[in-house]
Amino acid sequence: MEQEEGRGVQQERRDMDLRGQAEAMLLAGGVPFESLQPHAGGQQHQLYKVVQAGQPQRLLKVPKVDCIGPDRSCWQGLRAEAAALALMRDVPVPTPYVLLDGGALMAHVPGQAADYLYKHGRLSTTALSEVCFSMGKQLAAIHRHRMPEDYQGAIPVLPGEFEGPHRLVHGDYHLGNVQLVIDRRRGAFKVSGVVDWVNSGWGPPEWDFVELHISVFRQLSGSREAFLGGYRAGGALAPNRARELRLLSEELQRRLALGQVPEEHKGDWVRWLSELP
Repeated sequence: MEQEEGRGVQQERRDMDLRGQAEAMLLAGGVPFESLQPHAGGQQHQLYKVVQAGQPQRLLKVPKVDCIGPDRSCWQGLRAEAAALALMRDVPVPTPYVLLDGGALMAHVPGQAADYLYKHGRLSTTALSEVCFSMGKQLAAIHRHRMPEDYQGAIPVLPGEFEGPHRLVHGDYHLGNVQLVIDRRRGAFKVSGVVDWVNSGWGPPEWDFVELHISVFRQLSGSREAFLGGYRAGGALAPNRARELRLLSEELQRRLALGQVPEEHKGDWVRWLSELP
């Protein structure tokens, strides 16, 4: 009981520290605000709704950790996100996006995450298949961007040796980073925005299929076929299957070695890894 109370106090202090950082960022950036309201975040960042009189709602992203990966600090991730969003024309994203001292202020994307809607029974399996088709079209539009020769910008080149031109990849493309709203004319869900681009980079398009395997394809029968239908409809070629599975195998091994797989899923992942060619 005392341990639980201690963890609660520590969490409260962390929340207060993050809120203080958020307020300091806005003040230093000359951004007026009436109040900050905590918004759903993730393990790496806390989000706050920025309330401003007469202004559209915006979100402030505040890092919770120093690094989001072995080779990427939170600040590098935010700079990569800003650069990737600046390239988007055919994909709805949280723009305008402004880097502040240590964080970022962005437009609020309407709707709710696809995984939230599915887990709470508001998105049927049939509707989710249609969403996967739409997600495939969105990813095809992302992958149309080729890395310019002698690129020196903030978007990093992903590790590894790959044949063919490097494409822009989201780096964390899954149901949790795709927002949905109801299309009133069709009475069906549609993608209102793709968020969280801090892991974006230049690399093979198959890189984005790895996270999809882990978070979507493994759990939902037929979801990969629906997704690929949208991907092709968006004008992209089907991914190189051998490269896709090789990258998947490498990522499964990496997460298992680093202890990033929940204990209850380790056995399933080990079997999954053994079944891959």
